[in-house]
Amino acid sequence: MAEHFLYLPSMALCFYLAVLVGEVARPGSRWSILSAIVLYFAFFSWQNNKDWLNELRFFQKTVTLSPYSVRAVDSLASLYLEQNRYNDAELEYKRILSLKSMFAGRPGSDVVESFAHYDLGIIYGKTGRAADAVLAYRSAVSVNPKMEKAYNNMGLLYQRMGNVNKAQESFKRAIELDSGFYQAYNNLATLYAQIGDNKSAMALWQKALLINPDYETARNNIEIAKGLVKKD
Repeated sequence: MAEHFLYLPSMALCFYLAVLVGEVARPGSRWSILSAIVLYFAFFSWQNNKDWLNELRFFQKTVTLSPYSVRAVDSLASLYLEQNRYNDAELEYKRILSLKSMFAGRPGSDVVESFAHYDLGIIYGKTGRAADAVLAYRSAVSVNPKMEKAYNNMGLLYQRMGNVNKAQESFKRAIELDSGFYQAYNNLATLYAQIGDNKSAMALWQKALLINPDYETARNNIEIAKGLVKKD
């Protein structure tokens, strides 16, 4: 990031270069050697500017130069994840965890570690590795027990895997940690509807809408459930 401070010096070099052009053209100019030096550094400054063309390239270069910078590695991993480059993101998040001994005990170290596990859980879930995703989320909450989103995601995975009890337990824990987590209410309601407890499901969908009246997913689920009841 410190390379950004080279912008002004680079501008100064360019200005100085323009002034020297006329001098260099004069035979025997005493500015020739100095001009060559300026041109040399101007060239490398121009080369470095290529690394500022986009955020991804910048952090790739930063990580290459500072492979032990957790902040840089995390930024690069996040960019890969945003771009659905799951293999690359997975490698970078694993790199963060391999550096754990270097940042353990520092302020915020638990946040860095827990989110590395959490994001690995997202990657595993999106690439069809449900069991690995559950393990990653469990690792995340073992570091930070208050990660309600990790519990919610675990619930969805357990539900997909057919483990109703674990799914219910996970959704309830997410709601305990954040009483305004309307998506978790919806997910728990869907689980109850799946096992035939429509009364509990309806109450939870209503709760989700009470928290967020614009939550169309819960509203649609209520309409679907009402339609099924009428058919019965």
